[in-house]
Amino acid sequence: MNKNPDYVKKMGYIMQLSNLLMSFVEFAMAVLFICIGYKIYYKKKYYLINGYDSNKHSEKYPKDIGKIELRAGFIWLLSSFFTFFVQNFAFQMVIFFVPIVYLIIALITTEKKHQL
Repeated sequence: MNKNPDYVKKMGYIMQLSNLLMSFVEFAMAVLFICIGYKIYYKKKYYLINGYDSNKHSEKYPKDIGKIELRAGFIWLLSSFFTFFVQNFAFQMVIFFVPIVYLIIALITTEKKHQL
């Protein structure tokens, strides 16, 4: 391991840049999911749901999908603020995948629940 002060300083800048980049990616994902969830839930733009067919799903299905998208977006928004202030890369990775796991589980259970 190199103990050169310039090297340590350079690595510190790289870590700060990677933390900032991670926060930006999470913030962009949050905005994307909030916008999509808003359009599905409030504006009733059901064409945004891949594979949605009103003959195959109950009437409440698109509303539930919109809610899930909104919740995932707000969870990602909170996690983007956590990753901005916490400088631990392992913690950032765990926080990044929490909304993904929520989204996968919620979408699978909603699909099963609303199948006709």
